[in-house]
Amino acid sequence: MYNYRLFSSRHFCPRVYASFANGFVHENALANAGISLNSDLAVDRNIYPVVARRVGEMHRVMKTELDGGGVADNNVFRTTRAWLKMVPTQLADPRNNQRMKKEMPSKNAIDKELTELEQVLARETPAVVFCHGDLSPANVIFDPVRRSAVFAAPEYAGANYQAFELSQHFLSMAGADLDRVGREEYVPAKEFQMRWLHAYLAGYRNVPEHKVIILAMPNFKFSD
Repeated sequence: MYNYRLFSSRHFCPRVYASFANGFVHENALANAGISLNSDLAVDRNIYPVVARRVGEMHRVMKTELDGGGVADNNVFRTTRAWLKMVPTQLADPRNNQRMKKEMPSKNAIDKELTELEQVLARETPAVVFCHGDLSPANVIFDPVRRSAVFAAPEYAGANYQAFELSQHFLSMAGADLDRVGREEYVPAKEFQMRWLHAYLAGYRNVPEHKVIILAMPNFKFSD
């Protein structure tokens, strides 16, 4: 509930009207001309610059939650390991179980990669911002009339790596089709990512886009 109130007070999620001991009431942004994005709309040239700038604005404005006593806890590794513990090692359906063994890395292999990535990032001290936590296209609501966007479902919001939030958004553009997940051809091209980041940095730095200069593509180790 805290995250919903926080994001609502800063106009980054649908407005919260009332809260109770067992829930809350919030605005239906989709009923007010809002459009929930999908993998196609997320790369639409008339939409993505608005979304990118709003993500940048969110990271800039919400940074006060870190400076004002928020916990700068890079929780991506803790959360990922918690999810990993819940992944079964055996499936009831023999065909699905065989496919899992053949196509998926083992839990030990994934945990090893997490440890290696954590060690690399610890040496590089990447930027931490107050992230939404689940910037998949379905959680982005675009308003074509106001030319703005809000972000639904901020329950996972908190301090996290800036690069992780952006990488997760790009990777989630593949959609929910498991046959697309992890396949590079379904991740937006580097040229698109550069244009998206150009708009993002304008919002993050609170400057006009023509004043943003990106000298090189950031190395998003989270998406490697």
